[in-house]
Formats: sequence, C-alpha cells, structure tokens
Amino acid sequence: MTNKKNIFQSIFLIFVYLIILILIFPTFKDHGVHIEEKFHRLNGLYWLNYISKIFNFENLSIITENKISQIYDFTLNKAGSYMDKYGVILDLPMAFVEIFFNIQEL
Repeated sequence: MTNKKNIFQSIFLIFVYLIILILIFPTFKDHGVHIEEKFHRLNGLYWLNYISKIFNFENLSIITENKISQIYDFTLNKAGSYMDKYGVILDLPMAFVEIFFNIQEL
C-alpha cells in the first residue's frame, strides 16, 4: 500500500513541477529588476561609503559616491534617509564585491 502511495506522490510532484515549468518558461524574460534590488544595492553602497569615510579610504569613498549618484528610481528616497532601519549583513559585502571586481553590468 505504501509503495502505491509513494508512486502516486512522485507522479503528482512531477506533474506539478512540469506545470510550473510550462508556465514559467514563456515569461521568464519578463521579470526585471525590482525596487528591492535597487534599494539593497543603494543600502550596501551607502554603508560602504560610511565605513570608507570612517577609515579614510578616499578612493573607495569616491567610487561609492559615484555609484550612489548613478542609482535612480522615482520610488527610492535619498540615500541615507531611511538606511538605519535595515540591516547590512548581505548588502554591505555585495557592495564591496561589486566595487572590488569592478562589476559594471547591472
């Protein structure tokens, strides 16, 4: 009895995953960068700029200020206006990686 139940569950899961794939593949190019991604990038760059000013890393400070000025979205507030309410555990290292590896494609 349990063998038939396991087979049914496996077939059902395969069917569900197949339906999901059929629905996703035609539309996967329609998904773009959302406000959260720009916000988290801005958040990481803001705090990286803050840290660079504390430790007098002038080059890093200039780079982060330039990148911050390039981020624009009409729904984003000015950098730093509400940044103290969100954590930086992922945003700050990713901002550093972006600058360290000179990532230009966004």
